[in-house]
Amino acid sequence: MNRFNLTFRGEIIEGHDPEQVKTRLARMLAIDDPAKLQRLFSGDPVVLRRNMERKEAAGLYARLRQQGIQAELVKIGERGDLHSGESVHAPAAVPPAAARTADSAQPPNVPAPEATTGARKIIRRADLAATKKLRGADSAQLEAKEKALRKALTAKQAEEAKRAREREQALAREADLKAKREAARQQAELAAAKREAEQEAARRREQQRREQAEATALRQAELERARAQEAAEKAERERLEAEERERLAAEKAERERLQAEERE
Repeated sequence: MNRFNLTFRGEIIEGHDPEQVKTRLARMLAIDDPAKLQRLFSGDPVVLRRNMERKEAAGLYARLRQQGIQAELVKIGERGDLHSGESVHAPAAVPPAAARTADSAQPPNVPAPEATTGARKIIRRADLAATKKLRGADSAQLEAKEKALRKALTAKQAEEAKRAREREQALAREADLKAKREAARQQAELAAAKREAEQEAARRREQQRREQAEATALRQAELERARAQEAAEKAERERLEAEERERLAAEKAERERLQAEERE
């Protein structure tokens, strides 16, 4: 599993206030010494965190960038070098020793015997076999590299497919949760609308009851007024009739008195 160091060279992302960035970094790293904090911004590379997993390193890297801090993720070498991300170099190959020739065995100033046709064929066959062997080794190395690349590509594709499935599952869960929330919201709205409708119906019934009661009271009052007026009119008629009878009786008595006086 790849592991990373998080380094910092004192660079601040453009658009951020340097003083605020320094204050945030000091708070994140719990640095109280201003001189120590200033050394972080000297331009020399400083390792802020070592030997982190990819997820942890990516999360901290993103947090630092949000705070305006230009950090850098450095992959740790295969042999676990925690101090830098340099690659580990293998020692240089030792060149093969020079092959001895048949001439080197000859004494000086003594000409070598001319090679025969059979010797030349043997040498040519040896050269061809060596060349074939080298080509076979190169082909095997190339095939091994291709196999490793295919394996890495297959693993990468499998990892990407796994991540795609996880993303799809996360999206499906999010969509399901969103649908449930929407259904709950609609249900709550329906319940609220139902309560409001019931309350409105109750208000209307109460208003109708009050209006009916008021109308009944008004009719009763009008009926009482009509009865009182009728009684008053009846009393007035009776009074007028009584006065009329009294007037007629008085006139009658006056005529009778006059007639009596005339007879006398």
